[in-house]
Amino acid sequence: MTLKPDDFISFVKEKAQSEGSDAVAQMYAINLEYAVKLMGKDWSKVHRKAMFIAETIIKGNLSLDDQVMRYEDGMSFVILFATLNAQQAEVKLELITEQIGKKILGKDYTVNGKSGIQSGAINMEDLVGYSEAAKKKAAKPTVRLHADKPKDSTQKILDTIDIVFFPIWDTKNEIVVGYRVKPKRVYLKNTLWGDQVLMGGSEDPLWSDLKPKVIKKTYEQIQQNFCPKTAYMVGLNVASFFNKNFVTALVQSVKQSPLSKTTIGFELQGLDQDFSPKMVDYAIEVLSKLGSHVTVIAGPDNDFSAICDRHKIKYHGLHLHRLLDSQLGRKYAYRTCSLFARQCNEAETRSFIWGVDRIDDLNMALQAGFRYISGRAVKWETDAPLKAYALTKKDVLMDTSF
Repeated sequence: MTLKPDDFISFVKEKAQSEGSDAVAQMYAINLEYAVKLMGKDWSKVHRKAMFIAETIIKGNLSLDDQVMRYEDGMSFVILFATLNAQQAEVKLELITEQIGKKILGKDYTVNGKSGIQSGAINMEDLVGYSEAAKKKAAKPTVRLHADKPKDSTQKILDTIDIVFFPIWDTKNEIVVGYRVKPKRVYLKNTLWGDQVLMGGSEDPLWSDLKPKVIKKTYEQIQQNFCPKTAYMVGLNVASFFNKNFVTALVQSVKQSPLSKTTIGFELQGLDQDFSPKMVDYAIEVLSKLGSHVTVIAGPDNDFSAICDRHKIKYHGLHLHRLLDSQLGRKYAYRTCSLFARQCNEAETRSFIWGVDRIDDLNMALQAGFRYISGRAVKWETDAPLKAYALTKKDVLMDTSF
C-alpha cells in the first residue's frame, strides 16, 4: 500500500472537502498548498516517506513523544516537516519512524545501529496498514476515580480554586475529559466542585477509552457551570486550528460563556513562525469573530502585529525565559516585565506572561504586576504553578499549551 505525493495531496483534499465548504476545510487546502510549494521542488525519498507517516498519523490518530510531533493531526506534521531543510528532515524522519515502529507495531526496529528505514526493516505498508492486534495487546491504563487524599497544605490551596482552565480535549469523542490544574498528572474533572481524578495525560495510549469513566459533560454543559467571575483563558498553539472539532468547540464555548469578558490567549511560538502567514491570519480571524476580548501573545522572534492590526485585536505578550536567558540579565527582564504589565493595565488589557517554571521567576513576575501566569508544560513537575495559587489566591489564571 503506497501513495505517491500527488495521491497524498488528493487524499488530504478529499478529507478537507468532506468536512464541507467552511473556513476550516479551506484552511486545510491553503496550508497543504503552502507545504507543497516548499516541498515540491525536490520530492526526495525522505519527503515521500514523510507522506506515508503523515497518512499513518491521520488514520491512526497517533500522538508521538517527539516534541515537534505533539500534534495528533497528520496535516500539521506535513507542514512542520516541510519547513525543515533536507538534512534536518532526514534526521527528524528517522527519529519519528522509530517512534512509530515502537508505538504501532510494538517493536524496536533499530538494526545494526541503523534505524528502521535505513536498514529496510520497516515496511511502509506496515506503517500505514498496521495490525489491529498490536493495538489490542496494549494494556489499558488504570483509571482511579478517587485520588489519594492530598496533604493538608495542598488541600488548602485546592480549596481556594474556583476557576476552570485548560480543558483537555478528547478529539475522537469530542468532549472535555478533564482539566490540568497542577503538576504530577493530577487533574480536577470539575474545579468548581473539586472532585479529583488521578489519571494519565493525553499522551497516554488508548486515551479516548478513558472518557466514559472520567467525565461525560460536553463543552456546552461545562460552560453553563462557569463561575461568573471567572476569566476563561486557553493557551492555543496555531496548529490546534487544524482540528475542525476543536475550533467548533472553542467557538461554541466562548459564545455560550456567561462571562462578560472572555479572554483567549493565542500562543504563537517555536516553529510557528514558519507556518504559512495565511494560516496565522485564519486562526486569528476565527478568534476575532468570537465577540470576545482576544489577546495574541507571541515571543520576540515573531511579529504578527500587522495581522493583529488588520483584525483590530490586541497584540500583547512576553516570554519570560527569553528575557531571562538574554545577556542583559534579570534586571533588564524585570524592568521589561514591569513596563509591559503597566502598559497593559493602563490600557485595561489583561497582561500575560508564560515560561514560568521556577519559584524565583514566579516571584519576579508577580512583583512586576502580572496576574495571568502560565507555566511551561514541559516544566510542570516543579512547584511553581501550585505556589502561584498560594501566593495570589484567586487572582492568577494559569494554563498550559495544547
